[in-house]
Amino acid sequence: MTTKNVIAMEVSEVSLSLVLTKSRLNFLFACPNFPSILSNLKLGVFNTLEEHNLKVLLDRGLCITINSDDPAYFGGYVNENLMGISQALDLTENDLKKMINNSFKASFLEQQEKEKFYIQ
Repeated sequence: MTTKNVIAMEVSEVSLSLVLTKSRLNFLFACPNFPSILSNLKLGVFNTLEEHNLKVLLDRGLCITINSDDPAYFGGYVNENLMGISQALDLTENDLKKMINNSFKASFLEQQEKEKFYIQ
């Protein structure tokens, strides 16, 4: 895991804690937000979806979102990315809700608009 997309795994616990508690930004963005899961496979960041570090980062409190990255080339829109990583990492319903809610939380929508979309 040497690419910028997964650099958060190489950050020490102290640094990660500081990022999560001291930063004025509430979100860590990679390219884009959290990269497309399927593009990570195609680009060789991970050999299999089961190797992906998304669950570790989510459990550490990072604002993880699932996105699509050039779906025609990488083979999947947001739904395919969500389904693929969910099955590979055996994500819970709460994990999925958290990432979907994070997508709205990290968006540029006004707070009032964001709250309309949050999943309970």
